[in-house]
Amino acid sequence: MSEKSIDFVFKVKSYGVEEINDSLWLASLTYNGLTEIDRNSGKILNIYKYPDHPVGQPFLYSKAVLCGHWLVSIPFWSGDVAIFDIQSKCFKTIEIKKEYIGDEVGASLAAVAYENRVYIFPAGLRCIIKVDVIKAEISYITVGMEEILKRVKDNEIIFRQQYSIVEGKLLLGLATLGGYVLFDPQTENFDIRNIGETNGVVTVDNIDDTLYMAAWAEKKIFAVSGEGKIEKLTDFPHEYEFNRYAVAGSICKGKYIYYYPLYANMIVRFNSEKGTIDTYLKYYVSDSRKDAIITYFADETGFMTNDYEGIRVIEDNNGSLSLRKKMDFDVRYNASLISDYLIKNGYFKLTHETEKMDLSRFQTILTGKVGN
Repeated sequence: MSEKSIDFVFKVKSYGVEEINDSLWLASLTYNGLTEIDRNSGKILNIYKYPDHPVGQPFLYSKAVLCGHWLVSIPFWSGDVAIFDIQSKCFKTIEIKKEYIGDEVGASLAAVAYENRVYIFPAGLRCIIKVDVIKAEISYITVGMEEILKRVKDNEIIFRQQYSIVEGKLLLGLATLGGYVLFDPQTENFDIRNIGETNGVVTVDNIDDTLYMAAWAEKKIFAVSGEGKIEKLTDFPHEYEFNRYAVAGSICKGKYIYYYPLYANMIVRFNSEKGTIDTYLKYYVSDSRKDAIITYFADETGFMTNDYEGIRVIEDNNGSLSLRKKMDFDVRYNASLISDYLIKNGYFKLTHETEKMDLSRFQTILTGKVGN
């Protein structure tokens, strides 16, 4: 285990968060734990270990979704759905049938709560999973998925985490296929709309009955009319650098859509009235390291990246974009608490590679003296 990977264990990262009263809840990507953080201090309050998995196993669940007084943790590599009762602080895990789990891509990044149910949409799953939080049961929706599964390869992502809600229906872009999906949670009808875009769709936003979509593997935004025809294509700025995938998510505010990079170097603002990207904010991990930013999620809560321990929002002052800290995580305190949690659950004893490492590195981390 390298020094870099040890640092990763002590970071607080997730593909989504839930704000409940004065706490922020997330399913950790870096260790096994449903984590509660105080919104005001940025300090971890509690870490609840997911049952049946090693404490140091990363990327078990992509995020936790609130439904009633339950948090449903969405599977990534866990092979199960975990339901956490916020009142009793107890888990129930439900194993997913193996025939519905993809082998080469994490299970899911997208989910939505509706009444007493949570719908989990596939990244690598071969179905939609419906979670009934009251009965603590899951079921599988396969009707409508057949056409997608025929076209998607085993190592391709079906949906990323971004979705929009229009008239009660969910709109999800097909990440590696040419179209998007309308899903009605009331009827569970599943409608595929093919718009002929061969590079996939990663975001779908609705402004005045026109859908604006960002391509998955190309620097393009395209507008789609109510008839399903592409009305206009817009290119990202020439300076927009990306590695394989262009966009992680978008946030729509009035006539503007803000696009956040997956592996790229800027946030851009799209003006729907002009049909152009009219401004952008270019930034890197640091001034000395010209590395691309990795965005874990971007939604109404804010956005989380690899270069910053906390959540930020974009400030727009008449077209002048800047970043504002919404919530700082207490890095040193959290690193020490995570370390105590891992030790308590036997992580370092189970990590064979730690025997070969300089223990001074662990002493630095355990005392909380670890930087960003």
